[in-house]
Amino acid sequence: IAYLKEGDVVMLAENACIQVITAINHDEDAYCITTIDNLLGQVNIQAQSCPPDYACIRMAAGPADGGVTISGGVPTVFISGTTVTEGQTAVLQLRLDRTATLPVLATYQIQFGTADRLDFEGELTGTVTFPVGSSQEFVSFRTIDDAVIEPTETFTVVVTSMAPIGVVSPTQDRALVSILDNDATSEVSIGPGSQSVSESVGQITFVLTLSTAVVGDTTVSYTIAPLGPNPATQTDDWTAGSTVVISGQSSSSPLIVTVVNDNIVELSESFRVTLRSVDNPAVRIHPTLHTADATIINDDLTPDAVISISSSAQVVEGNAAVLSVTIAPPVATRTEVTFLVTPGTASTSDFIGPAAGNNIVVIPASGSTGTISIPTTPDGLIEPLETFQVTLTSS
Repeated sequence: IAYLKEGDVVMLAENACIQVITAINHDEDAYCITTIDNLLGQVNIQAQSCPPDYACIRMAAGPADGGVTISGGVPTVFISGTTVTEGQTAVLQLRLDRTATLPVLATYQIQFGTADRLDFEGELTGTVTFPVGSSQEFVSFRTIDDAVIEPTETFTVVVTSMAPIGVVSPTQDRALVSILDNDATSEVSIGPGSQSVSESVGQITFVLTLSTAVVGDTTVSYTIAPLGPNPATQTDDWTAGSTVVISGQSSSSPLIVTVVNDNIVELSESFRVTLRSVDNPAVRIHPTLHTADATIINDDLTPDAVISISSSAQVVEGNAAVLSVTIAPPVATRTEVTFLVTPGTASTSDFIGPAAGNNIVVIPASGSTGTISIPTTPDGLIEPLETFQVTLTSS
């Protein structure tokens, strides 16, 4: 007894006799052989025990020169997957469970996974021919070495049908092709390493660059710190974010620092940008090109600030005489202003504090005002209004 499925070929010699037995509970016509031109014996359709979904062919007694030749039963095709490094050729084996007794064709098609049409060469649909006597054939796809850093990519080859006879394995009808990446880790750097910009320009632009393109976006985190003897500080001199995203479609992205145009006469100020981390496992921070310095050049038009003192103050003896010293416009550095106190109708015994000669009042950096406070002496005497004079001498 041989077991066949619908579509299998039975070759009959002259005067051969066969008996066709269908599977139990199946329609007899589903497995009935209808083109037997040279059969002299009786074809009996019986409901007897066969494996489910199969028909049975039983060879019967016949003339000595007669017989039944079955075409190897049902040839079943299996396909196996493979793993290659990009740039190599992926070769997949297709295997029959029995040798072909007539040419058969296996049809396949491609299903994209993480790999797409740019990752390999080959037809998206095709056929593989098994000649007579063959039970093993191959189909190949050349993968593309794309110089892009990426994870392992995959696509699937699915066998869809066999012709003119045969079936596709229900459990091994598809094969996974895995393409391993062969590119080194990309490095992100920042440049230029040093630059100077006038504060009225409004911004300083650095560029973050990947040494090799990668798959997916890359978020780069960075910090900015004051630098040198005249440091530029956040909010007063510049503002910026803390991350830059390099798109997966690009290999670079700008890092922009906004410069504050503060209208303060000041020295040039500096800061340093440092790349700290990335979120893409295919990227690392460049070991040396990961910092960049910038200097903000003052370009305020007023070359000299004007310092003045409030015109007068009147107090009751025993209280302090308070005078304001102002500078306009403010400057970025600490300003020391010397002043001299000269007795008038008030003698030196009428006030306390300033020594003979020059004294100092301080206006803080970027500030506009300093304060002179001179305590007066309560002497218990009835006397007219007394005066003394405060004169600014230098800064």
